[in-house]
Amino acid sequence: DMREQYRVPLLILGPNIKPGVDKTLSSQIDLIPTIIDLAGWKNSRYASLGMSIAEEREQRSIIFGRDAMTGRIEEGGELVVRNLERIVYSEGDQTKIPMTETRLKAQVQTLLDAWQHNRLMQVNYKQ
Repeated sequence: DMREQYRVPLLILGPNIKPGVDKTLSSQIDLIPTIIDLAGWKNSRYASLGMSIAEEREQRSIIFGRDAMTGRIEEGGELVVRNLERIVYSEGDQTKIPMTETRLKAQVQTLLDAWQHNRLMQVNYKQ
């Protein structure tokens, strides 16, 4: 199962963090936003496509890169892996795969555009 290849345990200890197991769909890019959120650093500045695991969200998904491919796993179970030209692998409800692919392509395009135009984070320098 391709999903199992991306199942990485995470242990977070700290004050005001209740013990328990959280099965929230998340990835490594969600780690820093989660730490920032749990630490209460409200005015912190960090550019990421990741989202805090502690933040309630209606729908969660993760994006990953592997070899010359990108992939997306959605909480509903849909999984799409594609190269630059086409889907090379998919799982889940096949009626939802086209929308999952569209969201994957949009995320990749957003990231590439931000890198190309240096827009990952707005920085205001004081002179």
